[in-house]
Amino acid sequence: MSEFEFKINTAGETEIFKHLKTCDQDFQPELSSRVNLEEYAKKVASHAVTFEAWNDNLLGGLVGTYFNDPEAKTAFVTTVSTMRKFTGLAIGTTLMTMCKEYGQKNGFENIQLEVQSQNLKAISIYEKLGFQIKEQQGDQCRMTCSLKPTK
Repeated sequence: MSEFEFKINTAGETEIFKHLKTCDQDFQPELSSRVNLEEYAKKVASHAVTFEAWNDNLLGGLVGTYFNDPEAKTAFVTTVSTMRKFTGLAIGTTLMTMCKEYGQKNGFENIQLEVQSQNLKAISIYEKLGFQIKEQQGDQCRMTCSLKPTK
């Protein structure tokens, strides 16, 4: 297996769709049970900043984040996924770190995401990245990470 190349905003709608379709069953519940994958890929490609891990010409990891609320200075992570064959390589951690750094450089103070409350593995990873559970509604947890520099 060759090395990964980490990029920002190079994946198009087609690559994002293929990636999400490949990772669909790894979401809890399956992503396709909550959204139309084609429409979602189009929305992510056109409105989110994408942080990508490429292995040759394969989009192996993806973090899509909306940096569209500069007044509140809060970004929202809409998707985090790594292809199953690439799990355990810290790709998601690298992509989330890139996302946080991007937010800081662009004047954002917080970054939020939602995760299924029963997805303890993901919650643990997000907590290691500095996220804290701020709210729980039904089976969803809203987690927030401060991007403000620590003194």
